[in-house]
Amino acid sequence: MDLTKVDLHNLTPEQFEEYFEHVKANPEKYCQAHIKYHTQVSKFRKKLEWLKLYDQIELKAKLADKYAVRNYVADTLSYYINRKGHPKYFGKQQRGHDFLMPLLGRWNNADEIDFDKLPRPFILKCNHGSGMNLIFNPDPLDREDKVMTLDHVRRVFNHMLQSDFSRKTEEIHYSLIPRCIIAEEYKGKLLSYFIKCFNGKVKTVTIVNIPDTSVGEYNFDREFNELPITYNHAKRASYPIEKPANWQRLIEVAEALCAQFKFVRCDLYALENGDIKFSEMTFTPASMEFTVQPPEWEERLDQWLKETDIPVD
Repeated sequence: MDLTKVDLHNLTPEQFEEYFEHVKANPEKYCQAHIKYHTQVSKFRKKLEWLKLYDQIELKAKLADKYAVRNYVADTLSYYINRKGHPKYFGKQQRGHDFLMPLLGRWNNADEIDFDKLPRPFILKCNHGSGMNLIFNPDPLDREDKVMTLDHVRRVFNHMLQSDFSRKTEEIHYSLIPRCIIAEEYKGKLLSYFIKCFNGKVKTVTIVNIPDTSVGEYNFDREFNELPITYNHAKRASYPIEKPANWQRLIEVAEALCAQFKFVRCDLYALENGDIKFSEMTFTPASMEFTVQPPEWEERLDQWLKETDIPVD
């Protein structure tokens, strides 16, 4: 297979399987092909592509799975809290399960779902990609805020189950996820923390869904010093925000979950009562094509990646 001419968007399932096996067997050759495909790539971008294509793919598939990751979160945080020896530090959240949104059900296809038995509000998700979810609060709404029939919901979710998210984005780990649908309790629009960890350590925290403001984001370092950056040309928030009382716990939860990875974004929610809830682990944000502004901050991110073992010159 000539990797310099592969078009992931037009492969048959059989061809994609051949392509994936070839990539695993020939990582250096593929990396060179990918670099040729993306001309004028910086060393930082090469490292991001390498992480996306070759780094711990099977494990990342398990933890990008919105259903399977729940066991990892529960086990990892339970171990961390017990090892720390100060369970009162985490308040009412004494077990790893306490950091998870309550699970209402799991199904192999949408035809199995009895919507009458699901308490509103809830969110319905496919487990094998991004953006494959729908909020019932109390009725299912599409992106134009029109009420959808349950038959339409079933058709949409069965169609999403058949789609291979990895073929659209080159994020190969998504192709290894056994597909299903899950429902979780929906707690409303929550204060969200997108925590980027490099070599298991928190480096930047992006805060979004800030109360009393509908746009913009803040970025902080682990000590809650505001950083003069935004990601993906987002608007920088101007509404004042105080350091959360549970800030240090947020940092510790993220680092406990991300300890074994060179790079990952751990997404957490903060509830009004101070509880922390897990959202997801994102190993390839924006398919590793995210940008940081101002551009000179890319060098800072590159320095953080240099602390990891990535075989890119």
